[in-house]
Amino acid sequence: MNRMTDRLFGLFLLGLAAVFGGAGWGIVAPFSYDPLGPRPYPLLLAAVLAVMAIWMLLKPQEVKLPGGRVLGQAGLLIATLVFYQMTFRWLGFILSTIIAVMLIARLFKGSWLQGLLTGVGLALACYGLFNTLLEIPLPAGTIFAGNGG
Repeated sequence: MNRMTDRLFGLFLLGLAAVFGGAGWGIVAPFSYDPLGPRPYPLLLAAVLAVMAIWMLLKPQEVKLPGGRVLGQAGLLIATLVFYQMTFRWLGFILSTIIAVMLIARLFKGSWLQGLLTGVGLALACYGLFNTLLEIPLPAGTIFAGNGG
């Protein structure tokens, strides 16, 4: 039964690779800012995903499914990442990153203080990296702009 689950998941991933590759093939950039353009990256990812899916189909492994506690933690982690994505522009990169890292730290049994310190350090380091070195502006947050939207 577990090997069948692995094969079904491999089949799902193969279909996902086909959809991803098809979407990547349709990318047309109005201008090219590098010699390759944006098309090869999704096609490369689709190819790697297809190879891994075929490997899962041909060599399924015995899978021990996690218990309810682990599935609950995985659900909370997904909810935290959805929260992060939903509040990214509104709260800004720094504040939403600090909150997300604090919540993830709690999932992995860290204290609130450890999560806060890690979140502040990670948010400030990434903000500095992107804004200063890579010159990619990250959102400061519309909540701080005064109009709330």
